[in-house]
Amino acid sequence: MNRKVLLAVTALMLGSTAHASAEDLVIGFTMAKTGPFVSLASNNEIAVDMAVDEINAAGGINGNKIKVVKFDSAGDPKQSVLAVQQFAQDNNALAVVGPFSSGEARVAFAAGERLGIVSMSMSSSAPASPRRSNTPSATPSMRAW
Repeated sequence: MNRKVLLAVTALMLGSTAHASAEDLVIGFTMAKTGPFVSLASNNEIAVDMAVDEINAAGGINGNKIKVVKFDSAGDPKQSVLAVQQFAQDNNALAVVGPFSSGEARVAFAAGERLGIVSMSMSSSAPASPRRSNTPSATPSMRAW
């Protein structure tokens, strides 16, 4: 399933050229490498790295390699917001995979929406905002998937 998540983010990136360049395609990855969710989230980093390696070994996306920029939120919602801000403003990322927990996703997704960066969690069970969602199931380009 984690590979499917990364491939879905990749598909979203292809539909968004606002941050595209001739170089690497940057994806932010907010992970819980420390903190209360480390035992639950530890496999996510391995899955993301494997999927990126597989995609890059096959030539990347339209000849561009994927580069993952990682941020350890430690399961802290405030840190998850900082991660989204860093990915959008400093790293020029096309999308964000993560954060891990529902509490983090609630605030990180709102920050991502304000900054115009697509975010999707690999495990959050929080329901989407009734007004608007930043999740792939609610994104028009992903409905065909």
